[in-house]
Amino acid sequence: MTNRRDFLVTSGLALSTVALGTLALPRSVRSAPAGPALGPVGVQLYSVRKAMQSDFAGTLQKVAAIGYKQVEFAGLFDHSASEVRGMLDRLGLTAPSMHVPFESLDTGWDAVLDDARQLGCRYVVVPSIPGALRASLDDYRRVADKFTRGAEAAAKANLRFAYHNHDIDFAPIDRRLPFDVLLEGSDPKLVGIELDLYWIVRSG
Repeated sequence: MTNRRDFLVTSGLALSTVALGTLALPRSVRSAPAGPALGPVGVQLYSVRKAMQSDFAGTLQKVAAIGYKQVEFAGLFDHSASEVRGMLDRLGLTAPSMHVPFESLDTGWDAVLDDARQLGCRYVVVPSIPGALRASLDDYRRVADKFTRGAEAAAKANLRFAYHNHDIDFAPIDRRLPFDVLLEGSDPKLVGIELDLYWIVRSG
């Protein structure tokens, strides 16, 4: 398995090439045999959060009708995990992962993990860090430690933990990238990265 830093560097190379609109990849990469086919394409339901809020079941049904097979939840909107799992099963959908609030790491983490298991998730993903915890590199170190502790509990529940980056994670603080501090301060065996390519490009 590739480590997190190698994965990020490789992704950055590919993004640079796409962003420049060129095929300036090394010959060995261009001539290499194609890798495995792309698996099922999913949708992050945050993209349709207003529709989910007003018509949860109907929105899931439309997502399935479009042809999606996988979804990533960004809230259950007062529906129980068991109720939502029933909807997924009826529609032929799966939820490999779900976004969960940062605050749940301190309050209700066990309940979050239980919901994830009921939904059939393999990953729980924290999608953002509160602004008050981004002021310094020491803040990021404390967050990294919190991520590792949350990931330890997730692992005991047979789940993986990941963080979903934003552009602010690449805004230097004291001449260092906060994202690097997160990587250095968290356990790479337990804490994964759900790399958001849009925010990577936007951050430069």
